[in-house]
Amino acid sequence: MYLQTPPISRYSLGPSNFKLVPFPISRSGLHFLTKRVCESLTSGGRHGGFVGIRCQGEDDGFYMRRCVEIARKGIGCTSPNPMVGCVVVKDGKIVGEGFHPKAGQPHAEVFALRDAGDLAENSTAYVSLEPCNHYGRTPPCTEALIKAKVKKVVVGMVDPNPIVASKGVERLRDAGIDVTVGVEGELCKKLIEAFTHLMLTGKPFITLRTEVTSNEGGWV
Repeated sequence: MYLQTPPISRYSLGPSNFKLVPFPISRSGLHFLTKRVCESLTSGGRHGGFVGIRCQGEDDGFYMRRCVEIARKGIGCTSPNPMVGCVVVKDGKIVGEGFHPKAGQPHAEVFALRDAGDLAENSTAYVSLEPCNHYGRTPPCTEALIKAKVKKVVVGMVDPNPIVASKGVERLRDAGIDVTVGVEGELCKKLIEAFTHLMLTGKPFITLRTEVTSNEGGWV
C-alpha cells in the first residue's frame, strides 16, 4: 500500500513536495491507522508555518518519549551540558519542538517556544530535564516558559546538577504553572547517565570494553 504524505518537519511546511512512500500494512492495520492517526494540520506561525500533528489519546509518556528522541540529535555536541529535548503541545497537537544543540547555545525549551510562537500560550511544555533557573551562558529557561504563558510543564526528571536541582520546578510552581515530574523518568535518566554520573561523583563516565583470548586461540 502507498500513502501520500508531506514531509514531516517543523521547519518546512507547505503542501508541496508530496510523494508516494511505501507503507506495507494489513487490512486490520489500515483500520487501526485510520482510527489512531487523526490529522496533520498546517498552521501559521512566526517561522512561516509548521506542521502540527494531532494524535488522539496520546498520554504524557508519548510526548516525553518524543522529547528524548529529539534530544538525541545533540549527541556528542552538548558537553559539558546534558542532552535535552522539549515538545510544546496545545489542543492535542505538537506545535513546537526543540533540542539543545551545543553548549552556549539556547536550551531546548527556548527553541521549542520559538517554534510554537504565539501558540505556546496556555500550552503544555514537555521537557526531558528540569528547566534551569539560573543565569549561565544563557538566561533561565524557567523565565522563558513563564514569559510564554505556558499552562503546564511536564518534566522527565529533576536536574542532578545541584545548581538547578528542584529550583526550576519550584520557580514554575511559584509562578502558578502546573508542574508534573517523573514522566518516563528512567528513560530520561538513561539519556543523560554520563552527565548524572559526573554531577554525583565529580568523575567522568567511562565505558570499557575488554577482550581476552580463549584456550582455543580465539577472542572472547
